[in-house]
Amino acid sequence: MDTRLPEIRMSDTEGKAVRLTDFPGQAVLMFFMRSTTCPVCNLHVRHLVSRSAADFRAHGVQVIIAVPEDRVDAARWKEKTEHSLPGHQ
Repeated sequence: MDTRLPEIRMSDTEGKAVRLTDFPGQAVLMFFMRSTTCPVCNLHVRHLVSRSAADFRAHGVQVIIAVPEDRVDAARWKEKTEHSLPGHQ
């Protein structure tokens, strides 16, 4: 597909700005979680993480996980779940 999204700006768990334009020429999969406490969302994230190294990175796909919680809670969730994907928001 050659569909372009409007510019989306977020902050990662360290406060660094993350924008779609940070990944020129790359495919980007954005997964928007309903909440870090949502069991279904967490199941999907575990699946994304397990596929990441073998499939997504091998094909040049950048995976970004966006959560609605604030940076502190998002960082706690990221650390607790030990997800290795870059760009957790």
